[in-house]
Amino acid sequence: MTTLLQAKASNNAHFSSLSSAPVAVFVGGTSGIGETMVYAFAKYTQGNANIVIIGRNKEAGERILSELPKPSSEGEEPIRLFIQCDVSLMRNVQSAVQQLTSSLSKINYLILSTGFLDISDRKETKEGLELRLAVIYYSRWLFTRELIGLIEKAKESGEGGTVMSIGAPGFGGEIDPNDWELKKNYSSMKGMGASSTYNDLMVEAFADRHPNIPFIHAHPGYVRTPIFHNSPSYLVKLTGFVIFTIGRLFTISSEECAEWMWSIVATVNDGRGSYRMDPHGKDMGKTTKYFGDEEKRKGLWEHTEATIERSLKAQI
Repeated sequence: MTTLLQAKASNNAHFSSLSSAPVAVFVGGTSGIGETMVYAFAKYTQGNANIVIIGRNKEAGERILSELPKPSSEGEEPIRLFIQCDVSLMRNVQSAVQQLTSSLSKINYLILSTGFLDISDRKETKEGLELRLAVIYYSRWLFTRELIGLIEKAKESGEGGTVMSIGAPGFGGEIDPNDWELKKNYSSMKGMGASSTYNDLMVEAFADRHPNIPFIHAHPGYVRTPIFHNSPSYLVKLTGFVIFTIGRLFTISSEECAEWMWSIVATVNDGRGSYRMDPHGKDMGKTTKYFGDEEKRKGLWEHTEATIERSLKAQI
């Protein structure tokens, strides 16, 4: 099994080999894994990189950008951009995309890590989407679809272009093609299982349409992040306290997780297709709790296109 030292060495080799300043977009980069991936990226590129953070917390986003290392080489000043966006609303995602496409000429790394933990009853956004799926699936799908052209441009110029969705491959569940929006017999566990399976099918569907780009659904492992503490559920907060105290030996820091996530990107950056990766970069394929097939993949894509268009037209 790959060790953490080997993962770091892989990261160093990958970023040292880049011939031009890369562009990375972090959707959900103001805390937790997304935040530490930003710091790790800036460290490995020695500040010679263009970095965009998308999130709700403007203060955190601007603080992170201000703390990144300055470029170690002379030349054009790199982009440091924060875009405030509540991704639960698709119109906000669309607005963020417009800012990105007007500011960037390419994207080498699109990192999607938005998420939250809650065990409450089903909630809908103002646009009529189930809240969990809006944050963890629909918004990621829309960002990917709208930004894929900039990733293609990076590939066309001979550079890498990778999409990573950080979620829970291997923790999915059976899905109902007659209830994509989870309106029947909803439970938080059902929502978490569906969002995982939807991300599996999402990376597969995009890989089918853009075969020269690697799409990754990656499991970060059990990571000490603020996600439990930030939950509105006291039970989730208590669960997090137990996990990160009694079970601390079985968890990792978000900084260590960032190293593993980047090592996965480094490993597949020159590849193509879709990947379901475990926390240490092993491709799980379709052998570990995989609940998709070609018909469901096609059905989910068609549903997603229609549902996002409906949400964008909703009067709020």
